[in-house]
Amino acid sequence: MKLMFLFAVIIQTTFCTKPPGIDVEPDSHRIFKPGDSIVLDCNADGYPAPQYSWKKNDMVLDTSGFESRIWMATETGRLSITNLKHEDGGFYQCLAENQYGVSISNITFIQAAFFRDPASYPDMIYEPKLGDSFVLQCLAASSYPPPDISWVRESLGNLTPVRYDNRVTIGQDGNLIITNIVEEDRQDDRPYICKQENRYLQKTVHGRRNYIRPVLGLEKTRPVTLLSRSQSVVLGLLGEVFRMKCVFGGNPTPDVSWEKLNGNFSERHHFESYGQELVISDLLFSDAGDYECRGFNLQSVSVSSRISLTVESRPSWVQQPHDIQSVPGATVTFICQAGGTPSPQIVWFINGVRLEDVTDPRIISDRFLKPNEYNITLVNLTRDDAMVVQCNATNKHGYIFSDVYLNVLLPTRPPSISLQPPFDVYFKASKTVQLPCVADGNPIPQYNWKKDGVDFNPSGNDGRIVQLANAGTIVISKPEHRDEGLYQCFAENIFGTSLTIIINLKEAISLPFLSLPDQTYRPQLGAHLTLNCIPPMSYPPAEVYWVFKNETGDLTAFNYSKRVTMDPEYRLRITNVISEDHQGDLAYVCIAINSFMRQIQQSHRNFIQPWGTIEEKQPVSILWAPPSDYLGLLEEDLRLKCIFAGNPTPNVFWRRNNGSLPEHSEFASFSQELLIPDLRFSDAGEYECMGTNSETVMSFRRSVTLRVESRPYWIEEPRDIETSIGAKATFLCRAGGIPTPRIYWFINGVPMSDLKKVQYSMEIVKNGFEMHR
Repeated sequence: MKLMFLFAVIIQTTFCTKPPGIDVEPDSHRIFKPGDSIVLDCNADGYPAPQYSWKKNDMVLDTSGFESRIWMATETGRLSITNLKHEDGGFYQCLAENQYGVSISNITFIQAAFFRDPASYPDMIYEPKLGDSFVLQCLAASSYPPPDISWVRESLGNLTPVRYDNRVTIGQDGNLIITNIVEEDRQDDRPYICKQENRYLQKTVHGRRNYIRPVLGLEKTRPVTLLSRSQSVVLGLLGEVFRMKCVFGGNPTPDVSWEKLNGNFSERHHFESYGQELVISDLLFSDAGDYECRGFNLQSVSVSSRISLTVESRPSWVQQPHDIQSVPGATVTFICQAGGTPSPQIVWFINGVRLEDVTDPRIISDRFLKPNEYNITLVNLTRDDAMVVQCNATNKHGYIFSDVYLNVLLPTRPPSISLQPPFDVYFKASKTVQLPCVADGNPIPQYNWKKDGVDFNPSGNDGRIVQLANAGTIVISKPEHRDEGLYQCFAENIFGTSLTIIINLKEAISLPFLSLPDQTYRPQLGAHLTLNCIPPMSYPPAEVYWVFKNETGDLTAFNYSKRVTMDPEYRLRITNVISEDHQGDLAYVCIAINSFMRQIQQSHRNFIQPWGTIEEKQPVSILWAPPSDYLGLLEEDLRLKCIFAGNPTPNVFWRRNNGSLPEHSEFASFSQELLIPDLRFSDAGEYECMGTNSETVMSFRRSVTLRVESRPYWIEEPRDIETSIGAKATFLCRAGGIPTPRIYWFINGVPMSDLKKVQYSMEIVKNGFEMHR
């Protein structure tokens, strides 16, 4: 195995300063009970250490001391408020300041919970006719958070929930709706009561008693009428769960159906409340349009109502500003671009002050440029240009906020990769994919990419591929098969080059199984049987299972047992066939699930039709066993599996020939699997699985010799070094592993063996080297 390390030498000759940056802040919304206490966290880094203050409703908040109800821990900025009062509600914001700038937190809205009982009304008696539709009003309480509303019945002082069905339901406004009155609605003269509960305050109120006493007479049929529905024009937010409801009256009880007038329903659409409610999970823009609910019974033509859905979204980042460290004389640009519906408004702040109100001479000079609302630029930086920049993107549904700094430093530092993707990155055709690459360093690094070992220019791809500003991250908006390959990002400044791991970008696929005819097996009762499964190509690798499939195509789970199991090569093994293995119209089917693609592929159908009248007794034989020489890796989980055929079903036993089984081992799959978690070197040895039943004179055995090796691991890892001119720097790189790892050195991303000219003399030392300037 090859083990590669990257390292950087940092020579720093001045003390490092940094504007503040808040990294711990409270939630955007907090609820409290009067009399309780609340803590709002705020903490920032920066050098010198920042000083903290708070604002409430954009006014400076007095946090003067421990004897006050409101005080702040000066070392962290944590704000504590005790014995909360209603007037403590409002908008709070933390500020962290040092001589290089002011960082501000998100705004936190603090709100007092309350629950005010609705007005008291006398009991009501209603006498509807049998078959009529009827609505009981729920007199809403004034509450925050909004109360949970349900309906109950009272009997001898006890309350029992009303059972909802397609005839009795609760509207979106909390009213109880009865589509047609029947005699049973009298409920032995037990009143109906609206129950409202504020769970935060743990307070419940019960409304007036409502008695339903249907007028005696024939139960009349009634045509369908619309009793309640969502508004005719409704608004949903992208990614949320959305509900719309229609309740129809009529006798007999109407059925309800839904239709999307400009498209079809998907797996994200489902129906609740006996079809009266359409629920859309993970709302998409494509869900916008006109929907029609329709009620119908046998007594009239159907009645329909149309609901028009508009989908909008909260702001989300298209390109978020990032901290920038630069050097005097450079030019820096902060980009703040957000999407959303409606389009967000972008507002910039400098050190917590709205850009339009800033009087800082650095900002009102000709060195400060604002070519459009999405970016600001400062040219010809000076040592005194350190500042904190904030960007707020707001629409009517909310806001997103970014607080970043500009730091101008004299110290220099080679690049160091701080963000990169894993080795395997998959994409779906035409679905945007990112390959992140971010490095820190001073001066700011420049980025380059290679694909399959050749220089790669992201901009030369018809605009499909862009590289983000101030970062090496590339975004492929419409990836194609030709974009597959091995990518590597290089971050370089005048002091060195840092590089990412090699990234394997691959198109996700989920191919179908080979088209094979359905297969019918006719084994003798008591014999063993194997059903083959050759999973199709899949990226990422698919998960493979066996299931039952009926004539309509529905799939049901398959329960494995000691008698029926799947081997590590996905074949279904039946150790002895019984008559119940004939599942009638149900077929045995192998499926491959690609979770990334959200696709399920199915093999051909397999049917089992055993023959014979008596299950023939069979001695034990081997169906599956691991190879006799087996390799396991240190600290990983190891599974050894043996499957034996025979009738009666064989029992499986495990033993270790050179000692007892490891104490941390366990059995799985009805003892067919020996599981050794967190494998150790001491677990190596010879293991044996044995199968036995009453028809076998001697146990059938299979031996496995387990070897344990390991991936490379650090004994002594190279470290970043900050030093001064004239000093000596030594990097040590020692690694262990079985087999023993080979050590390779790179300088600025180039293998040392390839360097033709190096500005250092090198003295090889044991497991490392020293570098002398």
